[in-house]
Amino acid sequence: MTGILNIQANNNHNHNNINHNTNNNHHTDTNNNNTNNNTNNNTNTNTNTNKNQNKVQILRSNHADYIHALSFDHYGRRVATCSGDRTVRVWDLDEEGQFASGTNDGSEWKAHMSAVNGASWAHPEFGQLLATCGSDGMAIVWEERAGCGLAGMLMGGGSNSTVGVTETTSTTATSKRWIDRARLTDSRRALSTVKFAPRHLRLQLATASSDGMVRIYEAVDVANLHQWVLKNSIQAEQSQLSTSSSLEQQLGVRCLDWCTGRFEPPTLVVGGCSSGNLTIYRYSDASRTWDVCMKLEGHVSPRRGVLDVAWCPNVGRSYHLIASCGRDEILRIHKLNRVYNHPNISKDDNNTSTKNKSSKDNSNNSNNNSNNNNSNNNNNTAATSTTSSKGMKGLKLDSTQVLDTNGAQVWRCAWNITGTVLASSGDQGLVQLWKSDFQGHWKCVSHIHGSMAEQVEDKKQMEKNEVARIHHPPSHA
Repeated sequence: MTGILNIQANNNHNHNNINHNTNNNHHTDTNNNNTNNNTNNNTNTNTNTNKNQNKVQILRSNHADYIHALSFDHYGRRVATCSGDRTVRVWDLDEEGQFASGTNDGSEWKAHMSAVNGASWAHPEFGQLLATCGSDGMAIVWEERAGCGLAGMLMGGGSNSTVGVTETTSTTATSKRWIDRARLTDSRRALSTVKFAPRHLRLQLATASSDGMVRIYEAVDVANLHQWVLKNSIQAEQSQLSTSSSLEQQLGVRCLDWCTGRFEPPTLVVGGCSSGNLTIYRYSDASRTWDVCMKLEGHVSPRRGVLDVAWCPNVGRSYHLIASCGRDEILRIHKLNRVYNHPNISKDDNNTSTKNKSSKDNSNNSNNNSNNNNSNNNNNTAATSTTSSKGMKGLKLDSTQVLDTNGAQVWRCAWNITGTVLASSGDQGLVQLWKSDFQGHWKCVSHIHGSMAEQVEDKKQMEKNEVARIHHPPSHA
C-alpha cells in the first residue's frame, strides 16, 4: 500500500510481579517474659520472564506514491523516507518512543525533479547530513539548519521553520530547514542508490547508476560542503544503452554497500541488476584505483539481478559476512576470511605496530625491515589502508549459505548494529529476522507481518461500523 510505513519495536523486559502477603503472629510467653515473634511470610510471586512487547506503529507518511527506500540515522532516532512523488520526509523519535513528523515544520520537502530512489545518513560527527538520489540522475547532499528539527527544539530552537522548496499551505514559512549543500550531476542516467562511507574513511559517498557506473565522491572541506570532488569511477556493469536493449539490461547497478572494518582498506560490494553479478572492489593506494578483489555467487537464474546487498558490521570478528538477495528469490549469506601475504602475520594481529623492534631470527629481521621501508614510503596513506601494507592480500570465500524464505521474493536485507541479526523484507508484507546458531547455521527466529497491524485496525473499524449499523439502522423514506 502506498504511503504507509509500519515500524515494529521488540522490547525484551523481565517483569517481576510480586504480591507480598505477610502475617505477623506474635506469641508472648508471660511466664518466661520471652516474646517469640513467629512471622509467616507468604509470598506469591508471579514472574514473567523475557516477555516480548511488540509495539507496532503505523506512520501515515502522506506520500502520494510508493515509498522507495527508508534510512535510519546512526542512533536510530531519525528515519528518512523517500517516495516516487519526488518528496523526502524525516521522522523524529519523541519522548514517548513514537516516530512523529510535522506537516508544516519543514520535515517534508520536494527533493528531486523525479522519483527519489535512495537516501543515506552521514555520521553525526559531520552534522545532520542526508544524501538522496533520484531518477533525474542527481545526488543531493542536504544539511539541516542549526536550531531546527527535534534536536533544535529540545535546545530551544524554532519549531515552525520550513524548507523553502516544500509545497506547504503556510504562507509565512519562508525559512529553510533542509538546505541542499551540493548537487552531484555526473550521471546521465537514473541513480538507484547512494551510501555514505564509514566515519574513518572521512566524508565520502558512493552512488550507483543505471549506466553501470559507481562513483565515489569526497568533500574537499568538511566545513564547506559545497565542494565535492569525484575521486574515482568504477565501471561495474557494461552499459547497454541501445534502443534494442531490454529494460532489464539497462538497469545497471542496483545496490552497493561499504565495508565498515576500521583496519580494512576501503572496500565496496556492488550488486548488478543487469548481469546479476556480486563483485567486491578494494581501493589500492599504489595505483589509486578501485580493483576487483573477488566475485561472489550472484543471482542469475531463473531471473537475473541483485536487488539488495548488505555488508555486516565488523565488531571484532576475524571474518566478514555479506547478505544479498536477488530476483531469483534467493537470500544468501557469504562468509569471507582474510588472506595474508606474510606467514607470520596472524588474523588477530590487526593492531600491531608497523615497526617491529625485536625479532627471533635474521629472516624475520629482513622481512620487518622491508615492511618498515614500505610504510615509510607511504606516509601519506590513510590509516585504514595500513593493514594492506602489513601483509593483507585480500579476501577468500569460506562458505555460502542459502536461507529458506519459503519461496517468497526478498527485496531488501539489512543487519543490526552489532551484526548478529539479519532482517529481510519481501512480498506479502513479511519481514523475517535471522540469527546464527552455535554451528554457524542461519535460521529464522522471528517474523513480522507488516500489514498485520493495519488489518487488525481495519477489522476493529469494521466491527464498530457493524455495531453502529445494528443499533442505528438507516431510515428508509
